[in-house]
Amino acid sequence: MPVTTHSALLACAVSAAAVLIPGPWLIRILRSRLTERIDSASPELNQMHGSKAGTPTMGGLLILAGYSAGLLVLPFDFTRPLLPLLLSIPLLFATIGGADDLIKSRTQRRGLSARHKFLLQLLVAVPAGFLLARYRQQLLPPDTALQPSLQWSLIPDAGWCAVILIATVNAVNLTDGLDGLAAGTVAIISCGMTVLILCTTGFSAPGTAAAILAVATASFLLFNRYPARIFMGDTGALAIGAALATTVLAAGQELLLPACGLVLVLETLSVVAQVFWFQRTGKRLLLCSPLHNHFVFRKISEPQIVRSFWAVSAVVTGLTTIAVAVLQ
Repeated sequence: MPVTTHSALLACAVSAAAVLIPGPWLIRILRSRLTERIDSASPELNQMHGSKAGTPTMGGLLILAGYSAGLLVLPFDFTRPLLPLLLSIPLLFATIGGADDLIKSRTQRRGLSARHKFLLQLLVAVPAGFLLARYRQQLLPPDTALQPSLQWSLIPDAGWCAVILIATVNAVNLTDGLDGLAAGTVAIISCGMTVLILCTTGFSAPGTAAAILAVATASFLLFNRYPARIFMGDTGALAIGAALATTVLAAGQELLLPACGLVLVLETLSVVAQVFWFQRTGKRLLLCSPLHNHFVFRKISEPQIVRSFWAVSAVVTGLTTIAVAVLQ
């Protein structure tokens, strides 16, 4: 059964309600149980963000609830197994992020080690990539955009899907460093991908899923904008990164994601460049990475940095949408 405009609007409304209604209650619960401990590798950054200590974390549960509730009211055709993928992949990544948040909140450790976190992500991404590749190759219509990528053999395509999942998840996680930055950026990207998916592929299900993600992340900003009343934590960052990647992969539009998600790309490249440059020269390329922290060290106000990053996301997403429309 296809997704109609009425059912899509209903799903978005349910998604917003599932974030906004339980939000204040969850904040009160988490404030007494799970709060942020400011303990990064940079003493200067810890001092700058010292006022954020004690803010409730794991607020990504709200985004996940809104996203899942919106999906569950859609009339998906269960003979085409998209709904289980859209629900389960973000949930599994959220579980990894939740473990990281719990360790940071309940112990003196800085969460899961980078190695353990990557191995857990790989454990989820490989089978998820295989299932997505099967969906892309066996169930999508033959006139779908990016046709050549859908004709790859199953194993290379599964590897490709796994790479996109891990890259997007970690890019969003790196971007989640200032109040509202990651949530607002993903909301803007998701809006753009909604238009692009619906206009270029005609697939109402992945496009609607992107719209639901946009609504859920935008609704979360009511609690997460500066000064944040709650942080999404790795629970939220990994979940929304996985949701975004799963949606674009299901639609076969992953080649457009780096264009709309330029901010995510720049945040990731800033970390890679910082590590590479420091190893080669012993000096820092940026005052602090990821990129948003460089501007924090330049004493630019947090709201100004966030608004600037949102503006960049909005501009590049708009230009990408226009470019694709012109080339159609």
